[in-house]
Amino acid sequence: LQYNPAGIGLYMDELAVWFKSFNRYNKGAEQEQMLSLWSLSPLVVNRKSGEPVNVHRPFVPVGGTIQPAVIEGIGKEGRSENGFTDRLLFAWPEDQEKPLRTNAEMPESLAQQYAEGITALLNIGFEDPQAHTPHLVRFATEAGERFLRYSNETIKDSCDNTKDSRLKSLY
Repeated sequence: LQYNPAGIGLYMDELAVWFKSFNRYNKGAEQEQMLSLWSLSPLVVNRKSGEPVNVHRPFVPVGGTIQPAVIEGIGKEGRSENGFTDRLLFAWPEDQEKPLRTNAEMPESLAQQYAEGITALLNIGFEDPQAHTPHLVRFATEAGERFLRYSNETIKDSCDNTKDSRLKSLY
């Protein structure tokens, strides 16, 4: 982070492993440090050996996969009480039947649109790399409408109808 003003990303194929690894080797405050990173709070690490680390606006997006049945367990160990789980965004498709295999390939135009979107995100850049000013990336109109519909229908219903505070936090 100290040498990359654009930030670093963390991707875990199994996010449950990430949750279970907090404070694994010591009684540190890794979970709390991730809370601070979420809000872009300055990161200062003073070590006995070597130079101190000082990152003005650390950026660490975390992504990965987790099975819906495992999600309940991540609210444990204080994560639902300290706001950690409130900072997570979960997304998964509605129940679907497995489609039959075909020899059909992705349309070239769709692959090109995807590549252009990723390239546009990667090329945003920084006006001043040392300031690492964030850029706002907005939903397309249809995506924003779908997100609002999902939030107001599905998530609100789940929140309103559970008594379990850990699940409410996740919802």
